[in-house]
Amino acid sequence: MKFEAKIRMKQVKLRTKGNTFSREQVLALLTEEAVQGAQKEVENRFREMEEEFGYLKHAEALKLHHTEVKYLQEDIAKGLVNQLVHAKQESASVGSLLETIAVNEEKARQNTEAKKRKREGTDHPPPEVPETDIGEQVEKHFIDEEAAAARHYRANKRKEHMLHGRFPPELYASGLTLDEMSLQMVLAFPDPPLTTLQDRLKQVCAGMTDFKLAEFLQELPSKRHICDYVTAFRRLDGSYDTEAMETDLYEHFRMIRGSPELAAALVSIFDSDLEFGLTQALLNTIQEENEQILGQMIATESHKVASENTLVMEKRLIRMGYKKQRRRKALDAHNRLVQAMKAWKEAEWSLLETERSQLKVRPSYPILPAHRTRWSERFHNALQLDEADSDQIQAKYTEILQVCQDFIDTASAIALVLVREFYLPARDKSILPATESPIDGRKDNIRRTSRLKYEAHDILFKVCTDDHGRFENSHEFAAKAGGHEVRNSAIYLRELSGHGNVRIPLQCTVDFQGFRVLCSSKLPIEVVAWTESGDIQRVSKQLVHGSDNRGKTVTFQNKELDEALASVASRLNLSRHSARGYEDLTSKSINAAADMLGYLNGQKQLVLVNFARAMPPEDPDVTPHLLQSTRGMTILWRQLRPELVKSFKTPLSPDALSSLTYRTPDWQTQALGVEEATKYLVKQVVPLFAVQLSQKREYFDSPEFDLVKEMHRHGINVRHLGLLRSQFLFKLSGTATLQYSTAEIQTTQDFTRELERGAHVYINGRVSTVSRDRSHRFDATCITLTTTHTGDSIQNVAVYGGRLDCRERSDTLRRFLLGEMVARTFKNVVRHLMRQAAKANSTGLTPMLHKHILIQSLNLLSGSRRGSEALWKTHIFEGIRARFGLRAVSEVDKQNLRRQLLPVLEYIVRRVVAMLAIPITPLCLERVGQHPDCYTFVLDDLVPSGDHYRVKHNVAMLYFSMASLLLLQATCDSIDGACKMERVEMDGEQQRNDADLNGPLTCHIEQSIHDSTEADELALLRAENALLKKKVKALEKARGDKPGLKLVIDEKEIQQIDILLKKAEDAKMEAMNYAASTSREKLGQDVRVLQTILQK
Repeated sequence: MKFEAKIRMKQVKLRTKGNTFSREQVLALLTEEAVQGAQKEVENRFREMEEEFGYLKHAEALKLHHTEVKYLQEDIAKGLVNQLVHAKQESASVGSLLETIAVNEEKARQNTEAKKRKREGTDHPPPEVPETDIGEQVEKHFIDEEAAAARHYRANKRKEHMLHGRFPPELYASGLTLDEMSLQMVLAFPDPPLTTLQDRLKQVCAGMTDFKLAEFLQELPSKRHICDYVTAFRRLDGSYDTEAMETDLYEHFRMIRGSPELAAALVSIFDSDLEFGLTQALLNTIQEENEQILGQMIATESHKVASENTLVMEKRLIRMGYKKQRRRKALDAHNRLVQAMKAWKEAEWSLLETERSQLKVRPSYPILPAHRTRWSERFHNALQLDEADSDQIQAKYTEILQVCQDFIDTASAIALVLVREFYLPARDKSILPATESPIDGRKDNIRRTSRLKYEAHDILFKVCTDDHGRFENSHEFAAKAGGHEVRNSAIYLRELSGHGNVRIPLQCTVDFQGFRVLCSSKLPIEVVAWTESGDIQRVSKQLVHGSDNRGKTVTFQNKELDEALASVASRLNLSRHSARGYEDLTSKSINAAADMLGYLNGQKQLVLVNFARAMPPEDPDVTPHLLQSTRGMTILWRQLRPELVKSFKTPLSPDALSSLTYRTPDWQTQALGVEEATKYLVKQVVPLFAVQLSQKREYFDSPEFDLVKEMHRHGINVRHLGLLRSQFLFKLSGTATLQYSTAEIQTTQDFTRELERGAHVYINGRVSTVSRDRSHRFDATCITLTTTHTGDSIQNVAVYGGRLDCRERSDTLRRFLLGEMVARTFKNVVRHLMRQAAKANSTGLTPMLHKHILIQSLNLLSGSRRGSEALWKTHIFEGIRARFGLRAVSEVDKQNLRRQLLPVLEYIVRRVVAMLAIPITPLCLERVGQHPDCYTFVLDDLVPSGDHYRVKHNVAMLYFSMASLLLLQATCDSIDGACKMERVEMDGEQQRNDADLNGPLTCHIEQSIHDSTEADELALLRAENALLKKKVKALEKARGDKPGLKLVIDEKEIQQIDILLKKAEDAKMEAMNYAASTSREKLGQDVRVLQTILQK
């Protein structure tokens, strides 16, 4: 009790002087005070011993510092002094408390001096009770000037090193304070604001003037671009060629002064970056565990070879210039290969045209291999077929099913090969690139100069990577743009299926080993002119809509296509808007995105391609809760959902906020439209959805509830999960003190970690808002509200954030939403690790490595592997804030993030398994649900069967054709069963007539036959009724009321359809059981209603 009383007394003393500390913090101060006192006593005792043995004199011993002892050897003294310095350093947390005390004492001293000067400058007599001189009676708390100066010096040096990305152990042996940890994460953030990046570059390089900084950021406009630039100088062993980087900074960026310091700083910034250095360190740890023997073998071999060939390599390859010469020869040979492939392709076209000309003179010819890969032509031809009878239905939907499934399977098989060989040199690729498109920027070895595109089996392949840098040098954002391409093309493919002259390619995306491949069926857009000898004379393209010259001009020349796009725009709620290129004199009025390209091919068919920006963008200025791009490029990967666009009150422009609307008459109308739509999403749609989740228990608790599908159905993008989570009521850590007639509330904890300016708070039975005025206090001990407290002053008041109408089950919903964000962030972290591993190995043969990455990442997620805490506090926590906004998760959540999510860890693992297509066994998932904490995953938990990947496509007719064939087969089986029963009854009647049965018995048999016939008809109606309902459900799934729904091939669904096909023969027996309780009129009415629905 005495010790507790001492703690309370110390706490009260500190509070009277403006230092509000908790019990734990005061206890740490008292402990540090005792330790410091003991250290001083030990030092004094050692000095007495030194004096006793004659090493020092008493007078000198009182003044001499340990670092000035001369009798010790230099190397020994250095180690001993470092150990002594480390031993005397207080912990990081206590150091921050001492800094706070020192700052408050300095403020108190300044206030005292100001009062003295004010009192001495007036003629008023001194008060009867003299004021206490605070400066003379301030308790020092064992803070002497030497310790304070040393601590201040260390704090400044630590911050300076952190800005450079360095963490020397002699400065960080005692750990990091909370402020330093926060600063470390801010500096490690992969996409900081542009102003923050500019300030940091100026501090790390003395020669970085404003002019040099502007030039530097023109080419490397973000931190991701800078880290990618550093990657070009990274060797295979993990070291960096800093001399080459210094030379490039001096020659290319003209950094005449400070290039060595800048090169070293850029390397340190790369190593401390969250997406590059820290991820690479985690990958190296996982890889070294599985390649120890290989590493030892290569180290021994390389050491032996290097010692023998050092001089030879220097003379032959470097001094004689052979290396540059051979690189130049390889580049020339590659260019000749490209030209030869182009000539070979033209020759193949000529040969194909000759073969076609020969076939045209024949009355009939067989199906050729080239006919089977005309994917889009076969698909659109099948859509136009009639459905007059069962044979036509069978033929039509069999063709659609075969075309769609073959396209997806073929594209997936080739995409897997492209991903495996992505980082292989061209000489080792099994599928050579068909074309190379140039990339803007410098033309040297620092970065890639061209983008490779592949073609096989009349399918075009493009790996979704950010080669141009327009996606902030993020492959994740480039993959999102590829997903938009498939989703938007699915909308236009459905809407334009009735226009027989418009062609849209079949498309799909394949996610495999961290990469996303966009696959598009090839459509004939070239107009080829042939000579009389069958050679190609000219190849041209007739563009009739859009801009294919990078925004120079916008073309609009076809009335038929304009009418088709106008009909689609009216159904999708897209506006007719103006667009113009920067070389156009006048603007064009169009109904679709200006970079959606429309061609008129040689068969006079209209071909539409490039649907990535077919939907209106999201206004970044209205979504401050999400991180912004340094150049405002988020409009390329953040689009409004089609459901929201369709339900908005006014039509929206897909070209809003883009340069294609510059100097157009309605550019402001387009921009205001997407601004209002984004406000409607943030201010109304998201809060209403949160209220629905909170107040409708049966809605959220339904076993069929799917969060992502429901968000999409309401028009909410998944990136707004953080905003959605902030709507639910939650209690802030700590309490507040309300004082009469003031808007400021004093807090026991730092509320700024969980709130932001403008946030809603619920305090003392009323709702208020945190002030947005920057001049009002908003710090660790005080926040300012917009309303003044008019009641009595009260202490220890609980404060809540969020909305009051979302208080029902708020904790459960907040945990569930946080689990979904963790799953999606972890998915992207694993994909990034896989991409880094593929780039580091560059062999294309790393299946076991990717399996180890999956297993060890899951172990880090569950907490069973060392380093789990670092993963949760850095990669997952900061990843959530980068993808879902700073308000998605707070610093308070960070302290115990994994433990907080243990109740939903099974859900997180299942979501990760589904999104990454990880073949985890059902038994493993069941055990994770039983023991989620620190569950250990092993390789045996993976299903040992082939490659696993995820496919999204734009052919919703695939599911509709499956349902149609299922219905047709079941209907035919039911008819066959009824015919068999009728034949059996007729045979029985004939036998009874031959036996000369009497009249009453004959009438009874006839009545039985009549009843059986009615039962057969009822059975047929019942079978048709049941299967029509199944077809309607398949229709709703395939194309229902959700335009743009991303359809994913699910093997389980295909297996279920196969089971239904096998059970189609049992439909007759089910129909007979139903016929006894349902009248023929009711069944016929149901059939007619369902047929009407299908026709619509």
